[in-house]
Amino acid sequence: MSEEGRIAPNARTFALLIDAASRAGLPRFAFDAFDAMRAAGVEVSLVTYNRLIRAAGGDGETTGAAALDASGGVKTARALLAEIVNNTQLEPDVYTYGSVLGTCAAAALAGDANAASVAKQTAGEMLAAGVPHNRATRHALIAALGRAGRWREALGEYTQMRQVVIQGAEAHDKAHLASEQFAEFGNPGRETYGVVFDALLSVGGAEAAIAAVALEPGGGEFFIRGPRAACARAVFRDGVEAGVFDDPKVRPCAFPKS
Repeated sequence: MSEEGRIAPNARTFALLIDAASRAGLPRFAFDAFDAMRAAGVEVSLVTYNRLIRAAGGDGETTGAAALDASGGVKTARALLAEIVNNTQLEPDVYTYGSVLGTCAAAALAGDANAASVAKQTAGEMLAAGVPHNRATRHALIAALGRAGRWREALGEYTQMRQVVIQGAEAHDKAHLASEQFAEFGNPGRETYGVVFDALLSVGGAEAAIAAVALEPGGGEFFIRGPRAACARAVFRDGVEAGVFDDPKVRPCAFPKS
């Protein structure tokens, strides 16, 4: 636009271009706009960096290895995080770290063997920077670990998440926070249990996990009686106690037929 002598693009213009390209699943165009933005000497805001990090992760659950290679994936997300950290005018927030963790989760699902370790590193840096987990960051970390087969670590993150709820509940009662604000403490919700079940069993659930070991000695029977399934049952009981799931032992009331 500026070459035509009309309107010189500003930070908002570039931010809109980056956002549109990211939403359209076209990370290459998002990063082209980013390169043009820096070449024009336009200051890059934290919001724009966050959008770019999300673009590096593609469109999340359906992102394949080829798409992540095209967008830069974990490597690009981490490089952008480093730029933010090294910029004295900016400070990464929970959305910054959450976007990096989301990229790691997508990469782990696509088969990146190192993505879970990068997710753990990123979460550690986030906490060291004084930025606490919220529900989204914890979900992404649990997903990345589970997809890498590190289900015990994923379970540990869930356990920590539940422990934070007690402290969060006290603050909630004292400050009279709204429920959506309370979620910022990272208390487990229905989606949490789905993420944890995937991490403990498999992305496809219990049926997929049993199918994966069906041809092995003991097969599904061994899995059902194994530690992963036992942990999944314990997590389900947590959900029942929290009121997220109905108690299967309680029969619904039978109304008399008219």
